[in-house]
Amino acid sequence: MLADADVEGRAARLREALAARTGAPASEVRVVRAPYRICPLGAHVDHQYGAVCALAAEHALLLAWLPVAEDTVTLASRDFEGTVRFALNAVIAPAGDWGDYARGAVRALEHGSGGFVGLVDGAWAEAGLSSSAAVGIAYLLVLAARSGTRLDGEELVRAQGRIEQAFLGLANGLLDPAAVVFGARDSLVRIDTRTLRHERAQAPDASAVRFLAISSGERAPLVAGSAFNDRVAECRAAARELAVRVAHPDPEPRLGDLPRGALATHGPELPEPLARRTRHFLTETARVDAGFAAWQVGDFAAFGAAIRASADSSIHAYETGSPRMIDLLRALDAQPGVYGARFSGAGFRGCCVALVDADAAEDIAIETHARYARLHPEFAAQSFAFATRPAAGAGPL
Repeated sequence: MLADADVEGRAARLREALAARTGAPASEVRVVRAPYRICPLGAHVDHQYGAVCALAAEHALLLAWLPVAEDTVTLASRDFEGTVRFALNAVIAPAGDWGDYARGAVRALEHGSGGFVGLVDGAWAEAGLSSSAAVGIAYLLVLAARSGTRLDGEELVRAQGRIEQAFLGLANGLLDPAAVVFGARDSLVRIDTRTLRHERAQAPDASAVRFLAISSGERAPLVAGSAFNDRVAECRAAARELAVRVAHPDPEPRLGDLPRGALATHGPELPEPLARRTRHFLTETARVDAGFAAWQVGDFAAFGAAIRASADSSIHAYETGSPRMIDLLRALDAQPGVYGARFSGAGFRGCCVALVDADAAEDIAIETHARYARLHPEFAAQSFAFATRPAAGAGPL
């Protein structure tokens, strides 16, 4: 049942496919790899400048591309219908189709020259694994290569932030692109989402565990005006009220701008649901610190306990998670060999992820899918699963 990453095989087939579309030799086709991300700890805190723990997966979105003389971008996808084509100097606003992340990348870099033709292979769009950040990073890497621009990791992450925040109107933070860019083989990455400073750690005996992702089969795009943005607005409202109580100089702070002591003391005084949102931020950032420390010494039981507590807080304090996603989470977390499980992403659709015993990953996936299918057969038919170790961040193949 577990999906194979097969990056090299997919890349070879993608080169051949783009060569067939364009008439160019396959040897001239270039490929960019942008991994999916898993965030075991740090749910819903990056938009408030909280620290997160994340990793890049071995499974990845691929973008095959060829330069063209015209200042145009022409894109096809193995996962979405139709062809997207636009002039680089004509991008003003989103068009409402699957090519908007490419348009946003052009605007994020203010890129006016150096077109390309591309073919995207990312079968798990809208699955809660940050395919949006992956594809945005892929487009940014190609556009930078076309213009001869060298982007360091922080510049790449912040450019992806501009795609989603400034161009598409989402209120998310920088967790997703930071994980896609800063990932490293066999390493968990702790990321300060305000400064983007990050540190990597390898766990002793990490080969004994895997991160398992299981899809719900429920997919809906994250758009401006969604429940995701509503939660972000509530966090910001909580931060504003707390800032008044502690005489903070910034009238529009994030929760991460305020002292933790102030959150602990005054957070419970806020009206609901603001008090719950503050409690989630305070406890989740503490779980990130404790979980990263546990990972460094190979205490997988403690790390898994933090993941479970994160899931509970996401449901009850942050109040996210669709009924189907909660059913999937319960089915996964009940399996022997699971250290802890939680939603991947906002919890309204997509995947659940877990830290699991490496030898039990396949059995866990099969049994979880069977239990979920009995409850939601119409969605389980679209489900998938994969197990991964932490992998390298985005870049050319």
